[in-house]
Amino acid sequence: MREWAGAELIAVHVIDERLWQQLEKEFHFSLDSMITRAESRIRNEIIEQAHSPDHIKSAVTVGHPVTELLKACSNHKPDLLILGAQGAHYCEGAQLGNVSSRLLRQAPVDVLIVRKSQTRAFKKVVACVDLSDHSDSIVQKAIEIAEEGEARLDIVHVVPPFHEDTKPRNPLE
Repeated sequence: MREWAGAELIAVHVIDERLWQQLEKEFHFSLDSMITRAESRIRNEIIEQAHSPDHIKSAVTVGHPVTELLKACSNHKPDLLILGAQGAHYCEGAQLGNVSSRLLRQAPVDVLIVRKSQTRAFKKVVACVDLSDHSDSIVQKAIEIAEEGEARLDIVHVVPPFHEDTKPRNPLE
C-alpha cells in the first residue's frame, strides 16, 4: 500500500513497560539494550519484507502500547494506522486484541486491522456501510484499495437493529 499510495511509512514498535520491568527483574536486561535489540529486529524485518526498505522509518518506544501509539499518531500525523488483529498476548478464541480494539475506537485517524494470515494481495474487498455520514469516505477508500489491487469490490448496506428506546431513522434520508 505504501508503494502505490506514495506514502511515508513509519514502523512503530512499543515495548510494553510492564514486560520490560519483568525482563529487567528476571534477566537483568537494561532498557538501552532492550531498545537496541528491538531497533535491530525491526530494521531486519523491514529489510526482509520491503521492496524499498530505505524509504521506511522506524521508531521504538517504551510505555503502554495504546498510550504510545496514540502519541505516535499525534507526533507523526499519519493518515492511516495499521495494526495487527492480535498482538503478542494472543488469547485462544479472541477475535481482536485489546490494543487493536482500543485503538480502533480511540485513534484520531483511520485504522486498518490486518490478520497474520493475510499474506497475498487483496482479491476481494467488502465495504460495509450504513448510509451514515462516513459511508462516502468508506466507499471511496474501498474503491481505491480495490482498484489498486485489481480486486473485486462488494458494498454491503448494513441496517442497524432498532432498539425500543431509539427512535427509528429512515436509512434513505
